[in-house]
Amino acid sequence: MRKNRLLYGVLAMISLLATLFSTACKDTDEDKTFEPKPITGISAMFDESLGYYNEHASVFTENSERYVYYTKNKTKNEDKSEYIAVRKATQSGGKWTLGDAKVALDVSNSGWDSVKVFQADVIKGAFKLNGENYSYLMAYAGTDSETSRKGAQIGLAVAKSAQGPFVKVSDNPFITWSSNDYSQYGELITNGVCEPSLINYNGSSQVILFYSLFYIYAFLYIFT
Repeated sequence: MRKNRLLYGVLAMISLLATLFSTACKDTDEDKTFEPKPITGISAMFDESLGYYNEHASVFTENSERYVYYTKNKTKNEDKSEYIAVRKATQSGGKWTLGDAKVALDVSNSGWDSVKVFQADVIKGAFKLNGENYSYLMAYAGTDSETSRKGAQIGLAVAKSAQGPFVKVSDNPFITWSSNDYSQYGELITNGVCEPSLINYNGSSQVILFYSLFYIYAFLYIFT
């Protein structure tokens, strides 16, 4: 009987130690992945873990809500794949409070924007796609290259909510790029079209789209 009690006691102690060890070593996913970024100037709009970059911010404000779109890498400390993230902010007492990041636009399964989508800009208007009405239009750059953003082209997407999800207008880019298209500038300096910027100049569906030719030349495209 004493042997059984001793055995039960030993087993209970082992179980307790295992539980304590497990509790001490267990972290949440956020604890494992979140690393604060050093702040050297004014405070950032929101906190995101070190290893995830936040680029090409585009801010859209409507009534008492604000939406911040930006480029974010999918995997920590890697830049092989990118998507468009959005954070919704609400205003109270003159202060904006930003929510968690959500996916506004992701890469396609295949094709020209299947690896990276980035540099998004969003406007409000009245747009129709396949018989459905949409209130928001996004222009974005994309590429199928893992090594860089060279060869980027520009696509369009629409949504019924400013937070998305955004639906791509076509499987093909709206503004295409080829080194031969811009041969008058010399092929060595033409490496894609990017940095789209939208203006709705009639408040409905007439839109001006500005974009850059690999950060060197600016172009203007008007469509309705």
